[in-house]
Amino acid sequence: KQWYQCRVRGKEEKDVGERKSGYQSPYKNQLMLSEWLEEIPDNFATEWIFCPVPIGHRALLVARKGKTHSFTKSGYRTKTFHSGLPGGGWGSRSGYTILDTVWSEEDKTFYVLDLLCFRSHPVADSEAEF
Repeated sequence: KQWYQCRVRGKEEKDVGERKSGYQSPYKNQLMLSEWLEEIPDNFATEWIFCPVPIGHRALLVARKGKTHSFTKSGYRTKTFHSGLPGGGWGSRSGYTILDTVWSEEDKTFYVLDLLCFRSHPVADSEAEF
């Protein structure tokens, strides 16, 4: 099961296990965790790709039903706004887009780390390399 089908399409239920109390956001714990490079491997210069990440807070952007929502790692909604993303603008009521981002408070900008779903098509587990 893919977690965003449960929330956005409402056709499948997410397997969340036992709930201890209250509401549990379907967007909780959906962001990929980063890992620290503690030791430099011998093949670092030839076999690794380095990608700097801006300083900020991780956020999951979900654009659907004409609005774009920002969620924290724990699933709390922090911002709601209209965007140019498919599903997240004034005239865009169908489809949805989901992005893994970093929110920079200083720049007032979302920096995209990963595309999870575009125009209602899941791409998170695709075999395409970019």
